[in-house]
Amino acid sequence: SDLKIMKWIQAPECKRPKITFLDFDMGKTCNLYYVSLRYENYEEERIYCGTDIKPGMSFTSTTSEIIMYTSKGRNDRNGWCAEVDFEDIPGCFQNKGISTNVAATNSDCPGPYNSSSGYFISPNYPGKYHADVDLKWILNFPCHYTILFELVIFDIEANSQCAFDYLDIRDGTNTKSYRYCGYYLRHHLKFDNHKLTIKFITDSSVQNFGFNITWTAKTAVCDPVCLNGQCTSRYICSCSPGWMGNLCDI
Repeated sequence: SDLKIMKWIQAPECKRPKITFLDFDMGKTCNLYYVSLRYENYEEERIYCGTDIKPGMSFTSTTSEIIMYTSKGRNDRNGWCAEVDFEDIPGCFQNKGISTNVAATNSDCPGPYNSSSGYFISPNYPGKYHADVDLKWILNFPCHYTILFELVIFDIEANSQCAFDYLDIRDGTNTKSYRYCGYYLRHHLKFDNHKLTIKFITDSSVQNFGFNITWTAKTAVCDPVCLNGQCTSRYICSCSPGWMGNLCDI
């Protein structure tokens, strides 16, 4: 029968994957028998079939990931065999990991944060996450910060209501909650609140491959610029006494 396999290879931090083919013998028709590689641009793939790849030929990603897809129909070809190594990324310095909440100078706005970026990974990542997980992270920055997320890879049991396994992101006031499940690749999120509580919840039924999420905290910049007032964390001008209007210019 036909064989279709997708393999997502992610290197450790500050490494990039290198695939070396030891053998490659696929069918000559690329629309039936092939190996495709994606790394620089996930929308573009490089397809190889027949004897396109010679033994010993290597492919090194310019990023930390390679997505590899194989389609092999019924034929008498041997297929392929490859090994994976991880090379250092020049000039890369390892992230210290997940930063959590730090002591606050008051109940609303914390003092200087010890890192402006970090990441979250699901338990056992890049393997399948465990059943009955209940994890929580807290990000808390000064009031004029916004927080950006990139869902590098996100694979959680899909459900229209995200009722079983999900990632719940809640703002500091608990007035807004965003729940995510399903599959995302290189998906970006932006939160205009300086404090977020992130919870990862799973049940005991289905376990997928989980997630790798990077986050960055940035100082909010008002647009338009406030003329006679202050910029709040939601990009709104808070006018000084005696001034009004969107730009505090009336």
